[in-house]
Amino acid sequence: MNNAKNTSITFGASCAINDDMLYVSSFIDALPHDTDYTRMFVLNLKLPGAWFYHDIPDKTVTSVAMRHASSEVPRATYALCSDGTIEIYNSTAVITETIPIHKNAGGMSSITHIDDKVYACGAGNQIYCRDSDTWIETAQNLRELAQNIVNSIIEKISSKQEINIIELTGTARTLTSLECIKGTHDDNVYACGTNGTVLHWDGLEWQTVHSGTRQHLHDIHCVTADDIIMCGHNGVVIRGNHRIGFKRLLIEKTDVNFWSVRLFNQTLYLGSTSGLFNVHEKNLVKTRFDSLALPSHISIESMDATDQTLWVVTTTFVLRLNSNAWELIEHPDNVPL
Repeated sequence: MNNAKNTSITFGASCAINDDMLYVSSFIDALPHDTDYTRMFVLNLKLPGAWFYHDIPDKTVTSVAMRHASSEVPRATYALCSDGTIEIYNSTAVITETIPIHKNAGGMSSITHIDDKVYACGAGNQIYCRDSDTWIETAQNLRELAQNIVNSIIEKISSKQEINIIELTGTARTLTSLECIKGTHDDNVYACGTNGTVLHWDGLEWQTVHSGTRQHLHDIHCVTADDIIMCGHNGVVIRGNHRIGFKRLLIEKTDVNFWSVRLFNQTLYLGSTSGLFNVHEKNLVKTRFDSLALPSHISIESMDATDQTLWVVTTTFVLRLNSNAWELIEHPDNVPL
């Protein structure tokens, strides 16, 4: 593993390894925005230099996940690329796998490790599970439904008949893209995405769950097996489970899009491009960071938490909440604040 190299980066997806270690993707600012190239960092506060990296060239990482050590396997991290490539990484080995995604189905967006299995989801209702050493598609019927909708749109556009824009737009809005997958056990997995889509896996099949919203949903936090929180567009935050359904939290209305959510120390945190918010008595409050000297505007890229630590990743630096105190962790390759 290399030490950090002096070229500015923008952070992306992250996952907590433990209270002192974070795994986070980044993108090199000097490269064109459409370049597929990801720099993966391990932040280890217990080691001199703290930041260490390796590159995944020709790939764009969209999601990362943690596999904790067990009697069968060592600790490792998973990095999911948009094309279905997965890098399994730890200090002793790097393994690359590829999910057999379907042609023209769209890119992959989220990965998670639950019990001894790995789940990944993406555009076009794609959901896959890695059981033992094989990736298996678990929602073929949902993907085929999405593909049929795409085919009908293409057929209408390609026909010589007059196009009804309103009808075509309505059809397009029925398409769903899955953006996040999380769970507590291999028979209790949730996926969420566009148009308020919420799905639940009981170990045998995926079923649609009432979400109570049509807003796009972006992130999931499983507080317990029966307490699931999701967030999304236009300030939507829903809470519930597959048995009772979900209800929108009664918090003040906002047009802010929430991209990440974590309940930490009984406080609900919501990440957005407008900063970090927490909920206090149904009110959205900009999070206070003690006496840290931060820019007036920060954009939250991702969040994760252990029992003792909340990790908040912005575009250029990391914030860490531990023992009720916030800590600013700057990256050496980025301009100091």
